[in-house]
Amino acid sequence: MVLAIIYVVVTQLYVWMALRLGTGTFVSIIVTGFLLRGAKRIFERHRERREGEGPAQPEAP
Repeated sequence: MVLAIIYVVVTQLYVWMALRLGTGTFVSIIVTGFLLRGAKRIFERHRERREGEGPAQPEAP
């Protein structure tokens, strides 16, 4: 997850700086936001399991 965030950000920075284009900026911001939200939840889940607060099995949707 963290690697995906880094990939999206670095790719967009390359497009901005090297190619001097604004293409994909809006989509990159949305994708990065979703990835950050997912990464935050993953780290929270790991912390909960480590502390013994969370259930052992994933919750059903």
